[in-house]
Amino acid sequence: MTSGPRLIRNAAGGLFALSLALNPGTAFCVAYVLYYHTFGDWAVVCWRGMVEGEKSCFIDAPPIAFNTDPLTSAVHIEPAGDGVAIVISARSGTRLGVKVRLIVDGKSNHEGTPDRLDRVNFQGTEAAAIVDEFRKGHTLAVELPELKRAIHLSLIGFEDAYTAFQENLDRFEAPHP
Repeated sequence: MTSGPRLIRNAAGGLFALSLALNPGTAFCVAYVLYYHTFGDWAVVCWRGMVEGEKSCFIDAPPIAFNTDPLTSAVHIEPAGDGVAIVISARSGTRLGVKVRLIVDGKSNHEGTPDRLDRVNFQGTEAAAIVDEFRKGHTLAVELPELKRAIHLSLIGFEDAYTAFQENLDRFEAPHP
């Protein structure tokens, strides 16, 4: 009779094999995390696909957690072309027309409207300017004024997170600007 860790390992292996049998494309979605580190409210994640070798690095805030309120907005920074893209997951219930504001240190104000997937995208020179403000700032507010919701993030640690992000793009040969 099989028991303990061996039983768990066999059961897990069987479930994985069953998952592959029922969903043959599943194996292409499996990723291996190469780097994960938090810097205050910011997390840098780099990963590689197990089968096709796709690679990526990004910065998230707040760090991904299972106990996060599902309506909490999130900030995601990833490589895009010659720069970076900043994607705000508004989590507003796809209420098109709801404004999302990024406010650094109570001064600068960048505004966007979520798309049908509840994301606000900043790219190009605007994204570069926002990253520069994040690197120099102390606090970030992501506000949804019409819904009277906001998250407040510390920018302390962002400079270190951004440096680690850039270094790991090279280290893991992930596509980057």
